[in-house]
Amino acid sequence: EDAPVRESMALQDEETSHELQSRIDETISALTCEAGLNTALYFKNKDFRKYISIVPISAITGEGVCDLMMLLMQLTQKYQ
Repeated sequence: EDAPVRESMALQDEETSHELQSRIDETISALTCEAGLNTALYFKNKDFRKYISIVPISAITGEGVCDLMMLLMQLTQKYQ
């Protein structure tokens, strides 16, 4: 619980990891096709001015919340 997303993803079994990646890919595709947005997972985003960062969060375990807070603080400091 309350773990960073990357740590949680690394601990998942192969089937769960594949399912999560599939859902992330579907979300990115939908945002691109339907809304015309360029998006990337926050830890793969190399250009925050061109791509919107996606931070997976679990409402049940709270995983990812610390990642979202970290990203908000980094972007606030970098682009103030």
